[in-house]
Amino acid sequence: MLPPARMPGNRRELEPLAVGEFELRGADLAEDVRLGAYRVPRPFVAFHPDFPLGNVGGIVLRAFVVTFDQRNKLVRLDAPERTLVLPRPRPRPASTDAGAPQPGR
Repeated sequence: MLPPARMPGNRRELEPLAVGEFELRGADLAEDVRLGAYRVPRPFVAFHPDFPLGNVGGIVLRAFVVTFDQRNKLVRLDAPERTLVLPRPRPRPASTDAGAPQPGR
């Protein structure tokens, strides 16, 4: 990873349909990520200590048509481009209260 993790925002700002609010930390990866035939150049990744496993997330999945083959336990991802350029969250200073209103909002 590159610089130390920073506060990109809270869950409600990153995913408008989120239920509740919690603090996310994240960082830009130093290298590209490959997901099958697709490449995500140096993505920003967010993580939370309560989620012990990795998570692709809705921002990545929105770029794909996702097909589940339940019988064969397969997932198919299709996107028009092989390189996915994802939106980056706006950085914000970390706060001790993720639910508190931020100045200027």
